[in-house]
Amino acid sequence: MLALGCRRLQSSRFTRTTTFLAATGWFAAACVLLVGYYRVMSVEVYLWYYAPLALYLIVVLLHVAADFAAAAVAEEQSLTAVQAILVIPFVGPAAFFTTKQLLDPQLRSLQEGDRAAALWVRDNTPAGTVIASWDAGVIGFFSDRPVVNLDGVVNSFEWKDALGNEPEATRAFLDERGVQFIVNHSELVNGEDPDIHRDVDRLYGPGTPVTQRHRIEYVYSGSAGGRSGTRRMATFIYEVG
Repeated sequence: MLALGCRRLQSSRFTRTTTFLAATGWFAAACVLLVGYYRVMSVEVYLWYYAPLALYLIVVLLHVAADFAAAAVAEEQSLTAVQAILVIPFVGPAAFFTTKQLLDPQLRSLQEGDRAAALWVRDNTPAGTVIASWDAGVIGFFSDRPVVNLDGVVNSFEWKDALGNEPEATRAFLDERGVQFIVNHSELVNGEDPDIHRDVDRLYGPGTPVTQRHRIEYVYSGSAGGRSGTRRMATFIYEVG
């Protein structure tokens, strides 16, 4: 019955869909360029980078469903085909990814490690302690502490300008804001973040002391730092100076 309904409805003109696609072709082209940029130019790619493409496809799907529904009503057909168009593309992927997350907790271990480290900072530092991180989302939310985002994506223009004059300008910026700790996830090598001293030297100057105060260890299965696969990681809390 579903196949018959689809064949009957295919003869209708998709006026809403074609009109929408004609009016938004520029946005579709931009989505193609967006995907190409992240696939070719970016070292680390996350699903939310493709949010504009996902939203666009959802809107297109709704227009297609509206055209199917209009054709079904005009031809006095069942709306089963329309229901399938709306339900299957949403429920299927949602069920798949939800099941995958439940069956493989290592996919979310990085976020859980960041949360545990942030809670440690909240419970073991005075209120108002300023921390810094390259991946500050979860850490900033759960730590309840002021955060400097070291990658400069969502920080101030002053920090962006300072990044062009390391380490003098970056150290002055971080010292002025009173940064005491750097909290971030990384590979676990002999109980340490193998890159932390290099990064601190780059931001503060060579020989700047950095001391590990705590870490949350876990096994992570996914993409991070330009690499994919299962490996030992940790979210580290380092005190600078």
